[in-house]
Amino acid sequence: MNCYVDCGAGIGRITQDLLIKLFQRVDLVEPNGDFLNKAKENLDPSKLPAEKRYSPSRTDYFCSALKTLQNRELL
Repeated sequence: MNCYVDCGAGIGRITQDLLIKLFQRVDLVEPNGDFLNKAKENLDPSKLPAEKRYSPSRTDYFCSALKTLQNRELL
């Protein structure tokens, strides 16, 4: 599969442990800026074990509630 949007991504555990393995691209949407910053830290490829590393261009981060997120932001 090509792309997945992790809605309510929290600190990125599901993306890190599952979604990044299944999809070519994963966008994380989280309204809590502190959680999103922690997700960025957790998903930093340089800090991951070799078997979990991936290209950083495969993820993008949106600090937004779903109801205010514009579809064009995810394109």
